[in-house]
Amino acid sequence: MNSRRLQAAERSGVNLSIQGLRGLASVSVLVDHLHSMGTKVEFWPPATSGFVAHFGLFSVCLFFCISGYLIATTLTKHGDVRRFAVNRMRRIYPVFILLHLVMFTVGPLANYRWMGALRDQPVAYLGHFFSNLFFLPGIFDLPIAQKNAWSLSYEALFYIVASMVFIGQRVGASTMVRMLGWLAWGLSLFMIWHEPLMLFFTVGVSLWWLERQGRLPERGFPSWLYLVGILVGFQLFSLRGESMWWPVVGLPFVAFFFAGVVLDRGGFLGVLRSAPMNFLGKISYSLYLVHPFVLDPIRKICVKFGGEGPTNAFIPLFIVVGFCLAITVAWISYELVEVRFTRLISYGRLAKVKEAAEAA
Repeated sequence: MNSRRLQAAERSGVNLSIQGLRGLASVSVLVDHLHSMGTKVEFWPPATSGFVAHFGLFSVCLFFCISGYLIATTLTKHGDVRRFAVNRMRRIYPVFILLHLVMFTVGPLANYRWMGALRDQPVAYLGHFFSNLFFLPGIFDLPIAQKNAWSLSYEALFYIVASMVFIGQRVGASTMVRMLGWLAWGLSLFMIWHEPLMLFFTVGVSLWWLERQGRLPERGFPSWLYLVGILVGFQLFSLRGESMWWPVVGLPFVAFFFAGVVLDRGGFLGVLRSAPMNFLGKISYSLYLVHPFVLDPIRKICVKFGGEGPTNAFIPLFIVVGFCLAITVAWISYELVEVRFTRLISYGRLAKVKEAAEAA
């Protein structure tokens, strides 16, 4: 691994293994959707094993682990819920809103699924526009425009609950504020009962707490044990079709693996710390949201010229071009929207603060 990159990461406090795990998870979701979208037009047969059928969802749950750890770290480090909320919105909304506007402009015109009916129903159009804008589908039984955004619904709910708990447990908090914290704990239990996959957030939070208490072994364990942990955890997760609670049984194994990621040690985790995986981790949010918008048109082109079924000569084109173009568009989205646009609005906000300070 490049020593300069490692030194720069250590100075900035970036955990390269977590960043690489983001990259691995986002690529896994991309591959999973390549498979499922190809299955719909019979490019290949449907998955018959739980391993193939669930590895995309499992990758999303790894994102939940990462969020649990990083959000707890961020809240305690800065100690400012308002600043935390602004930063989260600045992180999530720019890319999401761009795609949201595309969906609610093109979707009704193209008669995309349930959205075609919205052309003649302006009230319903506005209702679904704002319900999707505020990430209500996924939590509630409402139609969703960007299918991938279901996970953002749970992310947003976790942010709210984590903020409530943080406020309620501050030293010197009033009785009313402490009640807010207890309400948040009750809401957490309801969330977990409603969707057991929310427990993956607790993996990250638990690792944050253990690290904060100094209870994680600094030297860690042999790297092959972490690999066994994630494989066993995923195997149990793949039994999700038999019971929603099988993934819960696998949580200790996933937590053990994630402990190795948090410790940021060597061994096989060196793959996560590599430059390619960290690049994918950097663009992972854009890649997660953008790739369906890339894959769907390419699939339609392949079907138009080659038809449906496994004899389509354009299947390699769908796989290779779809994969590479999704990463390319995600990189462009990251640079233009996540970096430059976000920097622009941040500078605008800082300028207003400076003007207000000078006026005072």
